[in-house]
Amino acid sequence: SEEEVSKLLVAGIDPVKEIHSCFAEFTYTPRSLHDDITPMFCLMVKKGYRDPPYHNWMHAFSVSHFCYLMYKNLMLSNYLE
Repeated sequence: SEEEVSKLLVAGIDPVKEIHSCFAEFTYTPRSLHDDITPMFCLMVKKGYRDPPYHNWMHAFSVSHFCYLMYKNLMLSNYLE
């Protein structure tokens, strides 16, 4: 809902070092994402996840982060088009 997106935008983002000390070593995609699109997307994905023992929001974040790290560190962009 708009209210959830607004609350997420107002809450701000913790400093990167508080999330994980190595998180700041990786760069984000060069594409420009609007500030209101990213939280809305994250909330939609979170709402779509059920709550079985392992397949939940934290699992989705972990898998996404792992895929991102593989993409960046193995230079998979050289093999994907």
